[in-house]
Amino acid sequence: MKHPGLACLGLLLCHGAAQGADASGVTSERAGAEWLEIGGHVDLDSVHTRPEDEDGYSNTGISEVGLSLAATITDWAAVEAGFLYEHTDLSDRENVPGSEATFLETATLRFGPPEGPWSVSAGQQFLPFGVFDTRMFSEPLTLELGETNEIAVSLGWSSGGLTTTLFGFGKNDDLGSDSGVAGYGAAVSFSSEREKTGLALNLALTSDLSYSANALGVLAYTTANEGPADRIAGLSAHAALRYGAATLIAEYVGALDSYAFREMEFAGRGAQPASWLLEAAYDFEAGGKNATAALGYQATREALALELPARRLIAIVSVQLAEPFTLAVEWGRDSDYTTGRGGSGESSTFATVQLSWVF
Repeated sequence: MKHPGLACLGLLLCHGAAQGADASGVTSERAGAEWLEIGGHVDLDSVHTRPEDEDGYSNTGISEVGLSLAATITDWAAVEAGFLYEHTDLSDRENVPGSEATFLETATLRFGPPEGPWSVSAGQQFLPFGVFDTRMFSEPLTLELGETNEIAVSLGWSSGGLTTTLFGFGKNDDLGSDSGVAGYGAAVSFSSEREKTGLALNLALTSDLSYSANALGVLAYTTANEGPADRIAGLSAHAALRYGAATLIAEYVGALDSYAFREMEFAGRGAQPASWLLEAAYDFEAGGKNATAALGYQATREALALELPARRLIAIVSVQLAEPFTLAVEWGRDSDYTTGRGGSGESSTFATVQLSWVF
């Protein structure tokens, strides 16, 4: 079966529902509410894009629908699953077949003592590599480079504001790995929250950055019938500082070595991709409603093969209309790599209005 975690989730949910109904003797609806939590979001986007020296174009549609389920099986065990529909080409001039997809994003079993200092999570999950914190609704370039979703096992331990996580993940057939265990890594984070100030720090290492989603797509193509891709370690570092209503965010994600030329090329040699961002945000009230304004600068290095821009300037203003609804306007300008480095040297501007419903 392609997604054994989904089958496991279904069995556990059914088992939990039966237990809940038998134990309480009340209606199944009430019993389900005691052990099952459901959440999600729906994003409606209207996007206007204008490439350099070209006419602009606009598209409107549902960009994303997310659904999350969390079921408490026992005091020590819980199951979580996430499903996602996404439309990835709203910013493109033409609709590309296959740009709309619905899939199981996560399916994990979490085990650990209630309110205890440690826990173990196993299944399809996002690895704790990179934080990707942002006030924008567009995915930051650090996420485009580093986000990794694989079958994995992670062990976490927390004490006070310090959290340490160790993880290992299985092979992906697209990379032709020779072993069952593809890689491993670790993350250490610290957080401190006070009335007027807050601090969050994170440092993470992965033994193979090739398993990040975008790198995996490139390497699966360039290394087809060529043997396993090189294992290139990755580093991520994140810091966020809050003072009153102002927040400053910085993050870096990058490879610690260069890929072979045949695997990922940049300017006539093997690429060593990296990305970083710096973002400032301010929370305020507008007409009695919570609002946020933020400005960010993002950049990449040697990431042309991943189809990422060299630089991005981005800004957003968002207002919480009511408890579940948020209206946001985002503006950005992407600049491609220069022609001497294989890019077009051109820029494009985009503006997006998003209405988001969170439940």
